[in-house]
Amino acid sequence: MKKFALLFCVFTLCMTSCNDETATPISAVDDRPEILSYIETNNLVATETDLGVFLVQEIEGSGDMPTSSDIVVVRYTGSYLDGEIFDQTQGTSTAEFSMTGVIVGFSNGLENMRVGEKSRIIIPSQYGYGANPSNGIRNNAILIFDTELVEIR
Repeated sequence: MKKFALLFCVFTLCMTSCNDETATPISAVDDRPEILSYIETNNLVATETDLGVFLVQEIEGSGDMPTSSDIVVVRYTGSYLDGEIFDQTQGTSTAEFSMTGVIVGFSNGLENMRVGEKSRIIIPSQYGYGANPSNGIRNNAILIFDTELVEIR
């Protein structure tokens, strides 16, 4: 009887944890309607990446596109949908990041930009900091990064 109960538990666990690729992770907040509303309300033209990150191109770039193994030099302003700024580079200063050292949504957005491009990257909370933010970021916040890709190293 104990074997049957154990097998049943293992079977149930497998069945409930298996999902197809289109399913939303259980811990994810569905930010898509709010992001689409923001895009529409602000009359933005956005493209969506394979992860569901949105890019609004302001200035077209003509250089290379970074890969996940690159180091990038950027200027950026990080804010929430309500416009409150939580982080930014100052003036003409830049920041240098390893593409693997930033949140998934930011690197995904950068991978779709060219050197010289300025774009607004709109990141669903599950590809930002989610429910476990650091440095004072709001829980489950949709993040916006107005970003200029200056250089790839």
